[in-house]
Amino acid sequence: MNVAVHIDPKAWHAGFDAGEVGHAMTPCPANLDAFSYFSGWIEGDAKRQGYSYSARAER
Repeated sequence: MNVAVHIDPKAWHAGFDAGEVGHAMTPCPANLDAFSYFSGWIEGDAKRQGYSYSARAER
């Protein structure tokens, strides 16, 4: 069984930017895909805290 996940780059980068500057994880802006936003937020927060992170949305 194959599972495919689509990451919306716009939502991912919005989440990354929010995490990088320290904004709260929630709420996700209503016009963005929540999964993509939260995935980006996790990476941005990792960057802010000095951990390893991915700086791009990948499929």
